[in-house]
Amino acid sequence: MSYQEASQTDRKEQRMKKAVLLCLLCLPLGCVADAIHGSIPFVGIGAHENGSNPQTSTIFTDTETVTSDVGTGNFAVVPVGSDFSSFTLALTSLKTGGTFALSNPLYGMFDATSGMVVHLHPNFIDVALSGVYTPGLGLGPGLDPTPAQLNLSFTSTGDALSGSMTMATTPTPELATITLFGSVLLPVGFVAVRKRVV
Repeated sequence: MSYQEASQTDRKEQRMKKAVLLCLLCLPLGCVADAIHGSIPFVGIGAHENGSNPQTSTIFTDTETVTSDVGTGNFAVVPVGSDFSSFTLALTSLKTGGTFALSNPLYGMFDATSGMVVHLHPNFIDVALSGVYTPGLGLGPGLDPTPAQLNLSFTSTGDALSGSMTMATTPTPELATITLFGSVLLPVGFVAVRKRVV
């Protein structure tokens, strides 16, 4: 074996060792915690608005918000009828979440950080909120706060006003997952570049 061939073999072995080491370093990062997955429906009790109908109102409230059905994913453990407290939704500050939050001491809390009106009619308003759901111990151990979307609707019929909503988590890939994927593709890139150079 010539000096040049031995040198190329040594470089290939060094690159492979670096790639394996990088993979091993990244693996523990993905085991720290897990995102919340699933969705859960709610119904509002004691809905109120500060105007004569949804189109003229700027503040909506519920005196009590409860789960209206069984959730999916991590939320499947939350019993139907679980109380997630009252809320206030201020349309004047909707771009920053409209002061909206739902919470249950056992199952966690949704805190809105932004929102927008999707539909607005004299008898109906539909609002989309984005925020973070922070899990409580009742959802299970090892769960991280996770981005979530909440769709909230108020319907007015005569003098009656009702509210309902559905929340779903929207997990994003963890940095460790992206790093691990990149560390697998990196050696492939080195091999492709090396073949072009030689």
